[in-house]
Amino acid sequence: MPQLLYQPRGGLIPFAGNQDWKQDPNRRIYSERQWGALRSEEWFRDDSCIVYQLGAHDLTAEIQHFRGWTPAIEFEISGFKLEEKIDLLNVGREIPLESLGGGSFQIGTSQQGGVRVKEVTVSDLEYGRKNAGTVEVLDKHCERIVTTFQRLNEQGTEFVTFRTYRGGPAVWDYVYFFSQGQFQF
Repeated sequence: MPQLLYQPRGGLIPFAGNQDWKQDPNRRIYSERQWGALRSEEWFRDDSCIVYQLGAHDLTAEIQHFRGWTPAIEFEISGFKLEEKIDLLNVGREIPLESLGGGSFQIGTSQQGGVRVKEVTVSDLEYGRKNAGTVEVLDKHCERIVTTFQRLNEQGTEFVTFRTYRGGPAVWDYVYFFSQGQFQF
């Protein structure tokens, strides 16, 4: 039986914004028990969350998707383990931070917490804008997605999966698979 997980939306939980953003309780994932404890607060609204399922997943179920942003950061901050991240667009090429010069770049963080820089060309951006979020780019990577589903299910690993994409100004399209990792229920 899958376990439900909750992510607050729209700054639901009061937070003094002058602190480290990683300490913001709105940037966390909550278990059913933890979410239930928040329900007693006067500011709580039941319609202010995104619900995920941690468990085995059927390949025929629709993958939850998010356009223009990614909840992956919240899963990482909350202690979940990234099992797989499938890059559906694969645009740009990674370069060392000290190599930054003229041109277009996308900046993110690496698994080790360092800065990750990708140099992208105009054609990369055009391809990304045209294809981010499409069924065609998802179908192109179907075999790898199916293999990941099967591997995690066969290992008995409960996981959350979702797709996140953006067509501009930055471009990306990823399918994430997170397991419980260090997350505490």
